[in-house]
Amino acid sequence: MPMHTNVACGKHNFHAIQKDHVNENTQYAVYPWVVVVMTRSVHSDQVGSLLAPNVVLTAAHTLLNQRAKDLQVRAGDWHNNSVEGIAYVVVQVILHEQFDENIAAFDIALLILQHPIAYSAHIQPICLPRKYEFLDLKRCFTADWTIVKTKGAFREVMMKVDLPYVKRAECEEKIKTVEHSDSFKLHETIFCAGDEANQDPCSIEPGSALFCPLADLPNQYFQLGITSLVQDCDYKPAPGRYTNVYYLQEWIHSILHLMGLDPNQYMPPITLEYFKRTQDYLNKEPEPLI
Repeated sequence: MPMHTNVACGKHNFHAIQKDHVNENTQYAVYPWVVVVMTRSVHSDQVGSLLAPNVVLTAAHTLLNQRAKDLQVRAGDWHNNSVEGIAYVVVQVILHEQFDENIAAFDIALLILQHPIAYSAHIQPICLPRKYEFLDLKRCFTADWTIVKTKGAFREVMMKVDLPYVKRAECEEKIKTVEHSDSFKLHETIFCAGDEANQDPCSIEPGSALFCPLADLPNQYFQLGITSLVQDCDYKPAPGRYTNVYYLQEWIHSILHLMGLDPNQYMPPITLEYFKRTQDYLNKEPEPLI
């Protein structure tokens, strides 16, 4: 049955719901699309993002050989000891059919929930990208519970970090230097972000969303990437590698269509500014946006 919602996607809770811990890096409910993927017994090292009431977007590489019946998705968490988060049963794990764990290509998965999540002030979806998105600010954000700058640290409260988008050629050169490989090439389903002094995290949970402000609606966010490979704390810094959601949006749309869902329901609206930017872009010689 099609599932529609009147809740606008990607709404950054600018004021956040005030709780006791107001001096932490994030405030309660500020990024309401962040969810935790759990096994039956313990928290797994996996995070995801809520796309639709019963669909979660995450990374594929930690879900290999995982059975849906052994997984749950917890929404509404901010503090690890929160009693306000709600667990939902996973009934299907969909990995991209071309996922290659050796090079982290097509590192994307969807988790289908048994029952739709009820949206609230602290549980809301992130936006899928529209056909064209324009990264004017060249900055995006990620948020989870293990964002650290030193090895061995862990946070009880959700943390966030803002990261610059790194152009493909620049990223390849930096990774060549770090990995001592003159032949390194990024796969087309991967892009880079980060590599900024004193800002880059050396640990981000797999599956965490990399989300960016819309150029025409700066208080609304879309998901550009999924955390796939980030620098190890023991090694020289290099840009983090992220699955390109923008590139793989047609695959996501195909799954949503099979479920009877309209992808347009989970995207930002088409504004006049967006329309003008798109026309200007198409009237030139288009280059890849991401």
